[in-house]
Amino acid sequence: MKSMEGTLKNIVLAGIGTVSYSYEKGKTLIDEMVAKGELTMKEGEDLAGELKAFFNRDAKNRTRHWFDDTINRILEEMHVTTKEETNQLKKEIDAMESRLTLLEQQIATLQQSED
Repeated sequence: MKSMEGTLKNIVLAGIGTVSYSYEKGKTLIDEMVAKGELTMKEGEDLAGELKAFFNRDAKNRTRHWFDDTINRILEEMHVTTKEETNQLKKEIDAMESRLTLLEQQIATLQQSED
């Protein structure tokens, strides 16, 4: 289980690193555009503010979506059943147990009638 915990921790850290790297690259690009005169200082500040707001606003949802997809893919590759699959298997087992009980009762009845 330690191995799985380590893997999950690494996945989370990779996701955080990706978001952080994307923000930093965007900020660097804005700074370069200001330095080249392609944007005014005010435009650069406004754009940087929008970029920061975008990452703050959407990072949680994007990170959660990315994390859920990654976890589901890992669990699928490990052939771990989902909660729905487990519940379906339980229903099938319950149905089989009911059929088995019925068959056992029928066998017992047949054996009694033979005696």
